[in-house]
Amino acid sequence: MTRAAEKREVRCYSGAATGLTEETLNFAHFRAVTSASGSASYDLDDGSIRRDAVDWAVTQLCIGTVDWAQIPLRPGDATLRQIRSLSRRASNWDTHGAVAVDSGGIENAQSWLRKAIEAVGEKQWAEPLVTASADGDVVLEWWGAGQKKLTIYVAAQLVEYVRVWGKDIHEEMDDGQVEDPASFVSLWQWLHGG
Repeated sequence: MTRAAEKREVRCYSGAATGLTEETLNFAHFRAVTSASGSASYDLDDGSIRRDAVDWAVTQLCIGTVDWAQIPLRPGDATLRQIRSLSRRASNWDTHGAVAVDSGGIENAQSWLRKAIEAVGEKQWAEPLVTASADGDVVLEWWGAGQKKLTIYVAAQLVEYVRVWGKDIHEEMDDGQVEDPASFVSLWQWLHGG
């Protein structure tokens, strides 16, 4: 379940911050407001961020120069934010009768994504296109060499794939269930030429 944005305040003294707790390590997105009194407040959105990014961001809050584009994110963090944003899609979000994106599918997609990244390896990971299906599933898509495409559909209790390697839907396409991270690794290797 996605937590609502929280507001935190940090008092800055000579470039040092107080009030930073371990809980902030579970958040990835900061929006800062600084005041003349030497304090800074920031909003935190649910996600994850590396400790060095938290330390860097709070230091920048204290000295008043924040360039949010420089916060180092882990592989998958941008995708997790995009998955969470699908919760804003209400029924008929596509104006053609699509159902609202299922909250259970969003939770399952977030959990599945972290396991998939770990199985593939952070250095091999590539961020997918994130969207939703008309049935309310989370959809993740990657393109490989030639005409290869891998699409993952995540529902509350099920993860399925469609693999495409040409235009003939009878001979150059297959589908099935992604049973575990190991089965995703074989799909990933297929996509990238393995």
